[in-house]
Amino acid sequence: MEATPDEIDTIELYNQILKLKSVDEIHDFHCWSLAGGKYVMTCHVRSEDGEQVIKDINKICREEYEIFHTTIQVEKDKKDCKMITCDHI
Repeated sequence: MEATPDEIDTIELYNQILKLKSVDEIHDFHCWSLAGGKYVMTCHVRSEDGEQVIKDINKICREEYEIFHTTIQVEKDKKDCKMITCDHI
């Protein structure tokens, strides 16, 4: 059954990701556990270095939280156009 994992401090995980130099912003963040103690994390991040930010986030997830399944959507801030975000009104 899916649920927010008691074993993972999701607020601390969110804050660790936000502190990364490669991350400008994080939103649409979700973390949950599946049957069998498998953890999943998804998020959207704004970053100018998509490859590096994915490596940085996966390193934290794997080494510190034993989260081996992640989906990370990287958004770049373009100066010549408006950035589309997933914020809900």
